[in-house]
Amino acid sequence: MDTARLRSLIDGVLLTQYRRYTEKELPALCERLGLPSPSAGDTKHKRLVASLKACPDDRLPDVAEAVLEQEELDQAERMALLASDTKIARLAAPRAPRVVRRPKKK
Repeated sequence: MDTARLRSLIDGVLLTQYRRYTEKELPALCERLGLPSPSAGDTKHKRLVASLKACPDDRLPDVAEAVLEQEELDQAERMALLASDTKIARLAAPRAPRVVRRPKKK
């Protein structure tokens, strides 16, 4: 897993997310996505970036999974996140229906 790439992809999503939420909604957004609570900062985007930087590398796949499940993303963002980590891709892959074979009638 390339943590720098995954962190960069999540940062790109947060760049669009901060426009959708008010400053008061940022702590709830971070909690929902599994990010640390944002510290005080100049702008909403800087607060979200600081929260992402404070997130440990081993939690990034969980954050990416939460972003995929809970946030509206465009197709390019969604595909980039899915391609970034095999764990995420396995979780998001559609399951094939199980085929049941019946014995032939005699």
